[in-house]
Amino acid sequence: MSVYPTGLTNYFENSVDAGATPTKLLDGPLALKSFACNVRTTTANTGGFVLKLFDGSEDEIFRIFEADNTLGYGFASSSNRFSFSLPLNGIRVTDSLQISIEATGTMTNLTAEGISVIYQR
Repeated sequence: MSVYPTGLTNYFENSVDAGATPTKLLDGPLALKSFACNVRTTTANTGGFVLKLFDGSEDEIFRIFEADNTLGYGFASSSNRFSFSLPLNGIRVTDSLQISIEATGTMTNLTAEGISVIYQR
């Protein structure tokens, strides 16, 4: 009898608007292998953002913090791409994979776009 590992699956979400409430991407259980997304704002801003991944709606498993307050100029129609490959077995998600993005400072018109999640069940 042979045992083969399960294949990888790519999940894509077009966009998620900023807000404190997490948005569900996938039901668990799963192993998160990689994550990529753009964080975009369309107006001149100072401040930054915090992008978080959750297992369920309350257990934070990953955080990205970005800030730009250089000389008061800040972001202007910025689009930053973040991509993370997780080594070995990845991150285990037992409940559901959720995402939130919150503005800090005077960051406005903020969205996470082109969200790509590679996972294994």
